[in-house]
Amino acid sequence: AEERGTRTDDGIAVDLKLSQETLARMVGGSRPTVNQILKDFEQRGYVELEGRRLKIKEESALKRRSAQ
Repeated sequence: AEERGTRTDDGIAVDLKLSQETLARMVGGSRPTVNQILKDFEQRGYVELEGRRLKIKEESALKRRSAQ
C-alpha cells in the first residue's frame, strides 16, 4: 500500500494486479484462507473490497495485526 497505493479521504486505495491464488502462493497459504482473511478484515472494517481493488480503511489496525 505504501508503494502502490493512492491515499484518499477515507483510506488507501490499492489496485491489485494479483489473484487471490497468487497472493496465497506469495504468503505460503491457500486461496480459501486468503479469501477468508480478506472477508474477515472487511467485516471488521479494516478494508473494503471492490473486485481487485482494495481500500485500506484502518491502516493502524492492520499494522497492529501484522506485528503479532
